[in-house]
Amino acid sequence: MNKREYRITPTPNGEWFKVEVSDEYNNNTTVYEKNVIQASIFITDWWEKAEEREEKYQMLANAIYGCTKLDKELGLLKENEDNLD
Repeated sequence: MNKREYRITPTPNGEWFKVEVSDEYNNNTTVYEKNVIQASIFITDWWEKAEEREEKYQMLANAIYGCTKLDKELGLLKENEDNLD
């Protein structure tokens, strides 16, 4: 799945609906909803919050990069970047 796609499929027992959705930033998620109406609401909410979610992901990625860069500058990293050696 890519760019604003979704798939709603009933579970084998028919009690739930599996909802797979992706946004324009290639963020994906899968949830289970009780009915098609709740599934549709989830999809539209997911798409509406795509930009906000992407900004948060970027902030987290920048923070992790900054920490790794600082660790390198301070000589705290050895052979592997996860510092678990």
